[in-house]
Amino acid sequence: MCRTVAAITLIVCTLLGTALLAPSAGATGSRMQFTFIQYDSPGSDTGSNASINAEYVTISNTSGDRISVAGWHLYDYQNHAYALPPISLAGHTKIRVHTGVGTNTGVDKYWGENYYVWNNTGDRARLRDNKNGLVDECTWTTDHGYTTC
Repeated sequence: MCRTVAAITLIVCTLLGTALLAPSAGATGSRMQFTFIQYDSPGSDTGSNASINAEYVTISNTSGDRISVAGWHLYDYQNHAYALPPISLAGHTKIRVHTGVGTNTGVDKYWGENYYVWNNTGDRARLRDNKNGLVDECTWTTDHGYTTC
């Protein structure tokens, strides 16, 4: 089975009648994934900005390559949307997207919401690239407070 796009492979695949498997549109994005979601703010849900910011999603670049997330969006099940800042993540780095208001840093980004986004008893986080292709998805149905994806 052919898995590369090199010219010689293309010729061989064509001659052998083997399907050429080009990378999908989300192939680069598949190296960007949810690794941890704190969907229930620890302690009482007071509605304070500190409590809202204790909800966060960690998105990791699991590859060794730099990946641009310009034009990418994060969504919950009800389609609340957060536009990731136009940055590039170095290989093996991560960002945390907090639900509330704050000042963005290299690692911590802030959605700017004034109330909780993630449902404690079940929700779905989706990451979409700049062409609206699904990069990663993480779903939970129980109230443990956090999940690893």
